[in-house]
Amino acid sequence: MRPILRAESLCLWLCVMALLWGCAGSSGITEYEGVVRGTVNYLRSARLPEGADLVVQLRELAGPGEPPRLIAEQIIESPGRVPVSFELRYDRRKIDSTRRYLLAALVLRDERTLLMSGSAYPVLTGRYPDPVKVLLQPSR
Repeated sequence: MRPILRAESLCLWLCVMALLWGCAGSSGITEYEGVVRGTVNYLRSARLPEGADLVVQLRELAGPGEPPRLIAEQIIESPGRVPVSFELRYDRRKIDSTRRYLLAALVLRDERTLLMSGSAYPVLTGRYPDPVKVLLQPSR
């Protein structure tokens, strides 16, 4: 093997190892990304309906009479048995420490809401549980 090829091979090997080392220490979350973790559960059954999807949303409370603004959403297709764990990733640059944020969850099948979170689950700003435990109830 020629010395130049050997040096190129060594350089390539070092680059690959540096890349692998950086990935091994990373959680996959960027500097601008935050995560809300938790579980979703409901009381009726141990299994979510077949073909249903779980939707978890992070919303910012708006002014009076305005709907909450969607910050982030995670859709878990056919999640199966409860409790269902989630990791909702959001852009930290969209968060204002003076505002309030809520987590909501619902189960949809064929664009129809079957289950939904019965109460608001405050997250991010303030002292709130981490991970969040969301309890669903049948929609009306």
